[in-house]
Amino acid sequence: MIKAIRPATAANLEEEDAPVLNNPAVAHCAEVWKTTRQQSLANGKPEYKALQDAALAYCAAMPLLSGHQNISDFIACVGYSLAIEIISKDRAATLLSAARIAHSTTMKEPKEAKKQTNAA
Repeated sequence: MIKAIRPATAANLEEEDAPVLNNPAVAHCAEVWKTTRQQSLANGKPEYKALQDAALAYCAAMPLLSGHQNISDFIACVGYSLAIEIISKDRAATLLSAARIAHSTTMKEPKEAKKQTNAA
């Protein structure tokens, strides 16, 4: 049986369309995006302004860049937002650069913690 393919937009994606939404951090950011867009439109803002508001809210909802899991989730959020064009390529590049720097610092943490544990 052939299944019809629905065109994907950020506004209509569900978990069956995008398995990445099974990631709680990505699902949270996507929900914040959707809610903010709807609220902006309900407040009479034009679509382009509602999308700007929603993109800012999406970024603000992303996990902090601390700890391995948060950084991984942050990268997943950036990747998802880039894939469905919530944020620009330039902004995504900046965010991924920040994630790379944060990741490089967490890679050093376990070694330092190990040394302190062995010294005690």
